[in-house]
Amino acid sequence: MIDFLVIDSIADFSIINKCRSNIIDNYLLMLTKFLKNLNLNIKYINATTNLNFNTGFLKLLLERDKPQNIIISCNYNNIINIQHLIRNINYGINIYLFSRNAKEIKVFEGDNSNYKVIEFVENMSIDENLRKIINELNVSENVNLQKYSPDYWEILKPLKNYSIGLNIGTGCQRMCSYCNIKCSKIDLIDIELLKEEVKYVLNQGSQFFHILNHSLIYNIDYVKQLCNFIDNQFNSSMFSWSCFIVPEKVIKNLEIFKILKSSKLERIEIGVEHVNKQILKHYNISSSKQDIKKIVKYANEINFTSIAINYVIGSEFESIETLNELVLFSKELIEIAPGKVEFNLYYYFDENDCEKNITYSNANGYKKLYPLFTKSKIDHNYLLGFKGTFFTTLQGEMKKSLKNIDLNKRRQHFSLACNEFQTQYYIYFLSKSSGVSVRGATMKNPHLKYSWEINDDIFDYTPIVYTKLVYNNNKPIFIIDRLFYDKSFLELNEFEFTIYYESRGLNSLNEISESLIKKFPKKNPKEIKREMLVFFKKLEFYDILMFNKLLV
Repeated sequence: MIDFLVIDSIADFSIINKCRSNIIDNYLLMLTKFLKNLNLNIKYINATTNLNFNTGFLKLLLERDKPQNIIISCNYNNIINIQHLIRNINYGINIYLFSRNAKEIKVFEGDNSNYKVIEFVENMSIDENLRKIINELNVSENVNLQKYSPDYWEILKPLKNYSIGLNIGTGCQRMCSYCNIKCSKIDLIDIELLKEEVKYVLNQGSQFFHILNHSLIYNIDYVKQLCNFIDNQFNSSMFSWSCFIVPEKVIKNLEIFKILKSSKLERIEIGVEHVNKQILKHYNISSSKQDIKKIVKYANEINFTSIAINYVIGSEFESIETLNELVLFSKELIEIAPGKVEFNLYYYFDENDCEKNITYSNANGYKKLYPLFTKSKIDHNYLLGFKGTFFTTLQGEMKKSLKNIDLNKRRQHFSLACNEFQTQYYIYFLSKSSGVSVRGATMKNPHLKYSWEINDDIFDYTPIVYTKLVYNNNKPIFIIDRLFYDKSFLELNEFEFTIYYESRGLNSLNEISESLIKKFPKKNPKEIKREMLVFFKKLEFYDILMFNKLLV
């Protein structure tokens, strides 16, 4: 019998999917380590190492280890999956969901909830949080809290198998593609704590880390202290790192790029967000097109390997003209930094409006929010199509720019952009929580592509869907648990459900279409293929699908 079973990094355990993304929370690791130091019998499970983590597997653990308590890391992205996992647990076990935002989790609680939410509160100190949580767990009274240290990392050794994202605090003073909030308080952790974590991670052999938050560049002295520490302590080590750049904070101090470069920073993300003047004003952003060009030109001159440009589209002032303005400006940036610049495209939503549009059904326990493009006057389908058009257009420009770029440099760029960095990026940053994201280096697949990246026959590819299917009053529904759509549902009609059902497993689009033609003999085969591609475009739009070409 054990005292606590701690389960971390559960994402979509409802299907066997090698493309899952997972998050490991350093504060949960800290709590686990602290409980172990109280001489409690603790078992920690990192679900990233077990792709088949499902209800049956959990029941086997419960029967074998007989824990008195379970702690499960939880956020808005995986709450419904976790409810499914624990719904049938009747062992008299105390179930605790560890969360960064209890309000987000509690909206899913029904009359029959068999768990309690324990929250790590952002504006409380680490010691205060630990004391509060320990009291909620009824572990012990008057325990002596130990000094904060990164020793909790030992649970994950060896760290060299992971890409690490380090939390430095919260807040920004303008629209940000990470948190989609126009203004929030800047709150950085103590620089000595950050140095301690960087030192520990690099000493364990990690070859890549990323500063998770967008607030780093707001304090230039903070940046200099970090860079000087890295440069002095790890100048001969083999690693690289990346961070987010707020353009209006560096335009008058571009020399900071040289300091960053000397400390082995190889990738920067620039929060451009948009280039239209009216939209920039709405986003509370003061940088101009000329500022961005100047920053990209300078970053290219000092030889950063990768320069990522972030855009946020879909505000109430968005129009076809403003979207075209983004495309034209992006082409200019490609010319300024050929082979180095890349683009990330995100969608604007008004969080307050989303909360107003909630409908909740006690009958089935599901929370439903309306589509999040409530502000944009552009047709929803046009925004859907723009994402593909945007990348298809720029892909041609980028290919031209790559002709004169050294192949090794291109491979280095690809490694930073795809292998290491983006494995964390899409899930972690947009979840609006803090902590440490960790992604196993063995779970990468360079053959995964979006449809607009496919130049050969797309029907030779297999669709990989990053979500699960549930039933609500006999209607199939997708739970959208990625990006900003983690709060949305997509209801399927009969034909779409059949497409999804046939796409489970390893079927190519050709195999799926052949099966659909047999099931719907009255439909035109060409129309079936067209509708099938339209359906998968919808899923791509929600960032829950990519394509994989199986190697024979």
